[in-house]
Amino acid sequence: MKKPHLPALRPVWRILLYLATAVFAALSIACAALVGMFPEEAAVVFYGTAAVTLAFSCCYLFRDLRRLKRFLRELARKVRPANRWIEDKKYRTGLAAAMGIPVNVAIALYSGVVAAVADSAWLGTLCAYYLLLGIMRAYWIAQHLEETGLDGRGRIKIKIKKTPERKIRKYYGIMFVIMSFVLGGAVILLINLEGGKSYPGYTIYVAAAYAFTKISLAIWNTVSAGRKKEQSWIIIRSIGLADAAVSILSLQTAMFASFSIGKEAFNSTMNGIPGRWSV
Repeated sequence: MKKPHLPALRPVWRILLYLATAVFAALSIACAALVGMFPEEAAVVFYGTAAVTLAFSCCYLFRDLRRLKRFLRELARKVRPANRWIEDKKYRTGLAAAMGIPVNVAIALYSGVVAAVADSAWLGTLCAYYLLLGIMRAYWIAQHLEETGLDGRGRIKIKIKKTPERKIRKYYGIMFVIMSFVLGGAVILLINLEGGKSYPGYTIYVAAAYAFTKISLAIWNTVSAGRKKEQSWIIIRSIGLADAAVSILSLQTAMFASFSIGKEAFNSTMNGIPGRWSV
């Protein structure tokens, strides 16, 4: 018995399907937001058509995204740096970690300066947290320059004493414990309604998209590293996960500041839940 499959549609028909989905989705939102604007029968048609077209659009969009991914991969292979990024996972991991260091240092410096000026304990804890993340990433890269290929495949002569893996795990265990105490202080401040972030206007939606993408990738990478059971790679993935967890915590405080005004008891309780998970 053959498995059921969707019929192949020409590009023009797929584009029309996506446009129809967007139109009926917009009409459905208009029906929900502007009650009485359309007759009840029309609203039912809009909702039903939006649901059906959305279901088919998701299926075809998945196919199109896979085709786009293959096309971009083939295109990137023609460019040497991009090809290395795609094919060499260790190099990709090391480069991503290296790119995270200046970001962590910049956030730490900004938080530290503002904490000193505004006398903010919350920003002080964030400064210490991101400074620790930057140090941990930098030390890991220093110990894995050859493995990641960040030494320019031997062209860059940097003499760094290699530390035995057991000692590396011990050092990182200590640093993760210190980080937990720092983050615990930040969570206590949040529970007492001190500190937190806020974003102007619609920028909170951009921050939300960034935070959820970051945590999704961090979880995926941590699980993948755990399956291979290579301790050194689990460490760097755990650092990325810790970074993403604080991004989610900061996003939640910003969302409460924007959408939950005047509900201090609820905000305090809810900030404590993901805060404990982050620690």
